[in-house]
Amino acid sequence: GGIGCGLGWLLLRWRGWLERRQLLAQWPWWPVLTGLLLGACMHWLPLVPFDGEEQMRPLLEGQNSSQAWVLLLSAMVKLLLLGLCLETGWRGGVFFPLFLIACALGMGLHLLLPDLGSLGSWCGALTGALYRCVLPTPLAVLVLGIALLQGHGAAGLLVGLTMAHLIRSHVAPGDGPPPRH
Repeated sequence: GGIGCGLGWLLLRWRGWLERRQLLAQWPWWPVLTGLLLGACMHWLPLVPFDGEEQMRPLLEGQNSSQAWVLLLSAMVKLLLLGLCLETGWRGGVFFPLFLIACALGMGLHLLLPDLGSLGSWCGALTGALYRCVLPTPLAVLVLGIALLQGHGAAGLLVGLTMAHLIRSHVAPGDGPPPRH
């Protein structure tokens, strides 16, 4: 839950920093540069491009043969590129990409720490916490998380959601991530 909340905080801070730079106002070719960066990352990190719908099933069913470090790196690069894409004019939302980020990170951590929990619990907790940091209401996170996980890791989802909700409610207004709508 803490890791997922940290990822949400990182995404919100990253997007806020990019937004203050007004990238498109300073240079209109940012979408092209972002696309080239995505294309380069696609060569080495196949989980980075696209929204993640097609990549989810093999990942959640353990059919992905990537090593733990590749999954962890893919999750972090995808998180940073998601923020960059959204702030440089690319269209899309955060739901599926964040779900893929949480599950790639969850699978990577599960491979590194297999005795600490199941793949479903890792993915569920990270999904619940990450969504809770980015989305405004816990109920939306609960409904979205259960629908996306399709029952796998529901207990982990509740734990991650609860932890992130507690962290958000105890962070001083100036210390936490600004709410994004």
